[in-house]
Amino acid sequence: MYLGITLTWTLSSPTVLGPWFDQVDAWAGWPLISGVKRAVAVLSGASLCGLYFTIAQRPTRWVWPTALATLVVMAGAHFASGHTVGAIADWDGSMAGRVYFTAYELFLAVTFASAGGVSLWHAATGRGTRRDIRIGMAILGCGTIICFPVALYILWCLLVAGPGVYVDQQFRGIQGAMMLASVAGSIVLEVGAARHSRRVRRLLNDLTPLHSAAAAIFPERVLPMPSSEEQLIRHVVEIRDAQAGLAAFHPDPAPESDPQAAAQWFATAIANHAAGESVSRSGVAVATRGARQEFMDEAKWLGAVSQSYARIAAGQR
Repeated sequence: MYLGITLTWTLSSPTVLGPWFDQVDAWAGWPLISGVKRAVAVLSGASLCGLYFTIAQRPTRWVWPTALATLVVMAGAHFASGHTVGAIADWDGSMAGRVYFTAYELFLAVTFASAGGVSLWHAATGRGTRRDIRIGMAILGCGTIICFPVALYILWCLLVAGPGVYVDQQFRGIQGAMMLASVAGSIVLEVGAARHSRRVRRLLNDLTPLHSAAAAIFPERVLPMPSSEEQLIRHVVEIRDAQAGLAAFHPDPAPESDPQAAAQWFATAIANHAAGESVSRSGVAVATRGARQEFMDEAKWLGAVSQSYARIAAGQR
């Protein structure tokens, strides 16, 4: 996606490839490179918008139909012009050129505004979202939305000011800032995802002793899951479920402040369950709930309990 955006700017810059681009245009008999550049830009913009909306968990059904409609309008205008549409700076004021460039810039304006706005909104209000995702989305949102005024300015040139006002290369600084923000934001997201994945694997490993013991007692309650993230969720749920099932084999609720004490509770309850020794009481023991509100905090707590339980179980062998 970002490679496509970079490619569109490369194709419109006076680089050492310029003579080769001129040869391609001469071979085609019309400004082929400009057409390819804008087609790639539309597809890249749609991909960018779809990505940001997906991360923010917003509907993306409108993105690709809008991109397709934009390409159809541009193609129609290009045919109507006799395949003479090239750079915006070379626009001669023709209606076909105006329609072509307006459709293109309008799509970019919508893409920059919606993708940038959704990213910033998600970064500001995404409660329950990991901090690295919110930081990455904030950087990506800033890098995207700064290009929105550029698209509006070009639309003003096309619809109001007329030919000769817009000059190529005058917004390279803003475009460069967008690419830097895109790279920085993507790095934050990727590094955060790698760290989160490593943390999930570590927590799964920590939970294994206690979860294995719980699964041996209540195998019918264990549900295999395909991904590490889903396995972690299931392990936490199944351990808590097993704790509720073991409540009848311990006179007291499981402690929620000391991992060692909680591990000893599980060891005692599991031993009583194995011996078939349920606890006689006038009421039903209900496991107390801790003050942890975040799921990862709950998983970390149970991981500490599980590791303590592993040491207790090893000492009992």
